[in-house]
Amino acid sequence: MYDLAFQIALDFDLKYLSPALPETVVADAFERALEISFSRYLSIPVIWKAKRFLNQGTERELKLAINQVRCFIEKIMMEKKENNSSAADFCSKNQDLGEKFLVDEILNFLLASQGTISSALTWFFWLLSQNSNVEAQIIKEIKEKHEESRGSTSTSANNSMYKRMVYTHASLCESMRLFPPVPSGGMDAMQDDVLPDGTIVKKGMSIMYNAYAMGRSQELWGSDYMKFRPERWLERDVSTGEWCFVSRPSFAYPVFQAGLRICLGRESAFLQMKMVVCHVLRRFKVVPAVKGVEPVQISFPTLRMKEGFPVRIVERC
Repeated sequence: MYDLAFQIALDFDLKYLSPALPETVVADAFERALEISFSRYLSIPVIWKAKRFLNQGTERELKLAINQVRCFIEKIMMEKKENNSSAADFCSKNQDLGEKFLVDEILNFLLASQGTISSALTWFFWLLSQNSNVEAQIIKEIKEKHEESRGSTSTSANNSMYKRMVYTHASLCESMRLFPPVPSGGMDAMQDDVLPDGTIVKKGMSIMYNAYAMGRSQELWGSDYMKFRPERWLERDVSTGEWCFVSRPSFAYPVFQAGLRICLGRESAFLQMKMVVCHVLRRFKVVPAVKGVEPVQISFPTLRMKEGFPVRIVERC
């Protein structure tokens, strides 16, 4: 997903998916920084804070990795500025925000789109391999929307096409209900508060939620809560017969968090996932290399498959 993220944010092609298999220096540095950051949750705070103060061990490694990624982004931004780039990427459209702010925002975008989107798509393609009827409906929708937008090359027209793919959108939501990219989360209370159900929260207390468990709650999703059924997110328009997407309250579906802390990159994430799904399924069928075996889940920091998802890619007729 690094190629796609850098393309959207900076109109820059990393070419990590090139058959030449180039060095993935920036991606490796970013992954290492992410790994060390999340490892703090498993460490005693005083230990990693002492390492940070003394600039030793993993905290020194974290600082170097972040600087490496920042310098790479700053270099691309400088080149775009010198070339008077007029591209429609995030960086070019927000030059007035200042360099430091832009670098921070791009880092935030990379963080939000990297592990989470790859996790979501991995489980999504595995679920499709187990539900051929859903895959057939998605392929049908892709062909219909692609035919409707045939002849148009503008970015806005293509984005509009992806937005109209409601069955695909519902399928992605349903997949993330069962396998949320970030299975759990939490925050610390800055001051005393009272939750809607009357629970008293004291300043400094940690409040945790589990999106994985909530997505498999019979109370929230009904007796078929374990079934992969995109139709639970859809209703038929009485006049046209077309599917209409019906969203769920974010507090019942906290995959993108909820309330004031809801993910700013939610729409971008759906756009990226639909782009990948559309371009892959139009030409190829993703077939598990080993059939009949349910993947083993690893839930830290994102919900992944142990040993990944080995597949065969079969070209469609």
